[in-house]
Amino acid sequence: MSFTQRSMLVVDDDADTCSNLSDIFSDLGYRVETALDGPAALEKARRGCFDIALLDLMMPGMDGLLLFQAVHKLCPETVALLITGEPHHPLAAECLNAGMRCVIPKPLDIPPLATLLSEIAS
Repeated sequence: MSFTQRSMLVVDDDADTCSNLSDIFSDLGYRVETALDGPAALEKARRGCFDIALLDLMMPGMDGLLLFQAVHKLCPETVALLITGEPHHPLAAECLNAGMRCVIPKPLDIPPLATLLSEIAS
């Protein structure tokens, strides 16, 4: 049986969030790349698609919706999840309407998130 490592892109303007999620999900077997803003994330998506993308809603320069739309054009198979401290923000509903999988409120509860990602990845 061969094991294919799942890839994940974590985009958040908080460097600690990116680092913590990278550490956690790398330990769980994902190949994780991080970006602190939309343009950096798009550059990574241009170099290769990811299985899963965790996208922050509110970031300077490009919000999570615009980033999702751009990544989705490049990589339509990427499953995107919105992570936000403002889960009831009108833009969060727009993200769901645009095709993001779900909204995950901050602070992130890692065990249910890990379970959700495992279900998506299988």
